[in-house]
Amino acid sequence: MKRWRAVPHLSEVLAAVLFVSCVVPYAIYVPPQSQIDQKWIGLFFNSLFVFGLSLAMARKRGILKQPLFWLIWFPLLGLHCSAFYFVLARTESWPLVRYIPSDAVEIALLEKLISTLPGVPPSKQGS
Repeated sequence: MKRWRAVPHLSEVLAAVLFVSCVVPYAIYVPPQSQIDQKWIGLFFNSLFVFGLSLAMARKRGILKQPLFWLIWFPLLGLHCSAFYFVLARTESWPLVRYIPSDAVEIALLEKLISTLPGVPPSKQGS
């Protein structure tokens, strides 16, 4: 029997609050001509979103303690960052909207990969 908690995943709520409290003021108050290149900040948050979501899927299926998961996850994170670095280093700007198609593909592939790892129970729909 599961124990009921008021905040099921406090760490996720705190991460979301931290994210919003950093990104919103940055988006409002930092001028486009600032020294910080926004495409790299976009890559950071895009990577955090895609691979954070994959960690949430893995935790839901109970495979975070499997070494095979980590042996696959870290190289995929490296490949993701390397591929985007290759593209972003050669462009002047990269609107955040351009991450959407790649995010959809990456999340679908990561979900498929997680579901095919040995010992992974099927996903519980709706929970």
